[in-house]
Amino acid sequence: MSYEYRLEFKRKLVHDTLSKMVDISHLEVKPTLGMENPWGYRNKAQIPVREIDGILETGFFKRGSHDLIPIENFHIQDPKIDEAIVTVRDILRKHKSVAYNEDAHTGLIRHVIVRRGQITNDMMIILVTNGREFPQGEVIVQDIVENIDNVVSVVQNINDQKTNTIMGRENNVLHGNDFYTDKLMGKTFSISSQSFYRSIQNKRKSFTKLQLNLRM
Repeated sequence: MSYEYRLEFKRKLVHDTLSKMVDISHLEVKPTLGMENPWGYRNKAQIPVREIDGILETGFFKRGSHDLIPIENFHIQDPKIDEAIVTVRDILRKHKSVAYNEDAHTGLIRHVIVRRGQITNDMMIILVTNGREFPQGEVIVQDIVENIDNVVSVVQNINDQKTNTIMGRENNVLHGNDFYTDKLMGKTFSISSQSFYRSIQNKRKSFTKLQLNLRM
């Protein structure tokens, strides 16, 4: 499916959904705002961790399942984030961290989450764990900070529930601050591990301007 087709599909979806609720024959649903380059644009990645053939892997779930497909290049994410995920994966392997087993609700590492500031280059690494205990946590964090540039925050997020929800409510800062920073339209934002901050980095400014204009 081409990017142009997807943009038109979204526009038509909005049109058809509204048409079911009210008469919009007198209104125009304008084209979906797209990107010049729809690759490498996401500044946040939430990547599941599972064991395959005895090896800790990161990737995406196969559609309609929780079967992990190992992936290193996600294409839509900031390439620096993809590199960081692979580095964290290799560090977890090095220290023999145990990947989460969803069926048995055992193992430790559930997800690796990476957030990056487009302007500041600040990097936040979040390790979602199945419980508070984090064997080798100190040396894992040390390796992360030494091998990934601009890491200003490493956070352990604790999610010991049997759930599809990615993050739990409890955080433990393992390195640096409990936030990273980025800049937008002359303002500096401090962004926590669970803050919403628009992930489409090369459209964030234009979306924000549009929203501000709509409020005027």
